[in-house]
Amino acid sequence: MHARRESLEPWLRSFIAESGGIAGTVHLVEGDALALAAAVNIPEKVQEVTRVVPRGKGMAGLAWERGQPVQTCNLQTDSSGDVRPGARAVAAQAAVAL
Repeated sequence: MHARRESLEPWLRSFIAESGGIAGTVHLVEGDALALAAAVNIPEKVQEVTRVVPRGKGMAGLAWERGQPVQTCNLQTDSSGDVRPGARAVAAQAAVAL
């Protein structure tokens, strides 16, 4: 599993660049939660809070729970309830959790 995680950051950097993004994370299912496996341009405080994400919490947890992507056009102004306040610490606007 460790080698798999090491290969995720280069993949994530490439995906972000090809998508015109600026930041991103990859979480993997570990038991009954998602575990942070890679992060690019995510503040350390946000990484600490999202190291383990329960099903249904935050955009990643909601996407896992719903079995479909969760997205927003603007993290800073989203009022859907899908974006947690901590996500606003990332200097980004649009976001997608798959």
